[in-house]
Amino acid sequence: MGVVDPNYDSMPQILRQKQEQYPELEIHQVEAGAPEQVRQLASGRLNVGIGRVSLVPPEVISELFRLDPLGMLVPEGHRLAASQEVPVAKLAAQLAPSRGSCRGGVGTP
Repeated sequence: MGVVDPNYDSMPQILRQKQEQYPELEIHQVEAGAPEQVRQLASGRLNVGIGRVSLVPPEVISELFRLDPLGMLVPEGHRLAASQEVPVAKLAAQLAPSRGSCRGGVGTP
């Protein structure tokens, strides 16, 4: 079983639940990023993979079993720091460089 990070959030609970559900199942964890898991699944080196993947080739079947909330990190004092929710359009406007502002980085105020 491929896992992105064996300590990620609820991964231990997911693996424990599957082991209890299928006690005869022998689970060997392989830590691999999602693209590597897809390659190993397609080649037959992995039987199952768990990770954050949106597109998979036709020879790999995927099933969504959980949606994780996506967070945003900004420095203290940033104009978006006090927001409980940030619409994608507002975030996109923050990340898009204005004309002539590409000196140091994307999204710098």
